[in-house]
Amino acid sequence: MTGRFLKENESLFVPETELFSEEWILYHRAMKSGYSTLYYPGIQVIHKCSASIKKDNEDLTERMIAMNKKMIKSRKVYIDYLMNSSEE
Repeated sequence: MTGRFLKENESLFVPETELFSEEWILYHRAMKSGYSTLYYPGIQVIHKCSASIKKDNEDLTERMIAMNKKMIKSRKVYIDYLMNSSEE
């Protein structure tokens, strides 16, 4: 992400997604604004999968249910975003 992209976008994240599917929305916004993507193999991102969900749900089944509910909700937000952005 460049400084220009940050300045052009008041908020980067959509709170309703709770950070699920957020990268798809960021990618779409960047492409729509004329940015390109760059793959740099030297960058490493460490992602603690489900770290926040594990805090709230110790039981594996409950954790999977909670995670999938959040994923479904975020996909709906993403679909709404795509449908609304195609109208612009």
